[in-house]
Amino acid sequence: MSIATYTELRSQLKAWTRETDIDSVFDSMIELVEAQIYSGKQPLRVLEMVATAQDDFPISDRTMPLPDYYLEMIKCELKDEWELMFIPVQDMPVDAPDGKPTRYTITDKIKVDSVPDTNYFLYFTYFKKFPKLTEALGTNTILTNYPQIYFSGLKAQIYDYAGEPELAALHRSEFDALIAGANHKYKTGSFGSNLRMSGTFFRGGYHPPVTMKAR
Repeated sequence: MSIATYTELRSQLKAWTRETDIDSVFDSMIELVEAQIYSGKQPLRVLEMVATAQDDFPISDRTMPLPDYYLEMIKCELKDEWELMFIPVQDMPVDAPDGKPTRYTITDKIKVDSVPDTNYFLYFTYFKKFPKLTEALGTNTILTNYPQIYFSGLKAQIYDYAGEPELAALHRSEFDALIAGANHKYKTGSFGSNLRMSGTFFRGGYHPPVTMKAR
């Protein structure tokens, strides 16, 4: 499918659905589709979303900010030591001794089970989301590599808006199947050689809480 930009996506959707009065609600539809892409019942988790980050843990502080655009942790490692074990928030001790962390949890920050007694470096591998698709931004990685996911998700939204629930359900199923297929390629390693993990160094900032799955 030859769709590379926000404008092309909107134009193709108008032609496909024959619904031309969607300009005023199109950005809201994109927000709904992106919420399903990143946090739906079957969220998209593909190699392009895998990122790495690193930072040093401040002495006497059990928390560290999450990386920008963070979605879900894959693994968290203490440099030259070990991989930290994820535990649910409710299992994290309220009080903790000084020492090397061995476990972590996620709230709006990363929290470990020990108060660091020296500077420790943490390495993260995590899933990230991409900047919201807008007319000003024009494109993002998901639209570039998986245009059918946006196209099918937005068709479902447009048919909902037009009062066509059966067509909406049809294209929502197509949307779900496309995400499942992309996720399967990630899990089985069926990618081309042009895909790479991206790294970033992060510091500070507030990030909304996320729901983590125990691993």
